[in-house]
Amino acid sequence: MDPCDICISMHCCQEANDCFNDADCLCFIDTCNGDPACAANTCGLTNPDQVPAIAAFFECVSFNCGNTC
Repeated sequence: MDPCDICISMHCCQEANDCFNDADCLCFIDTCNGDPACAANTCGLTNPDQVPAIAAFFECVSFNCGNTC
């Protein structure tokens, strides 16, 4: 695992699990690697930051792993 993955597993495990159990969040993170244009075209998400699981995941990563990820 890279340092970002290690940080997420240590500090944002619940948020990551919640994200991977949410179809929209999983599409945005796994399929589109966080790219909003891809999310709009592939996942049908015009405002991915309004999906609670996506917002919680990115808030956690930004707060806890901002320098690592």
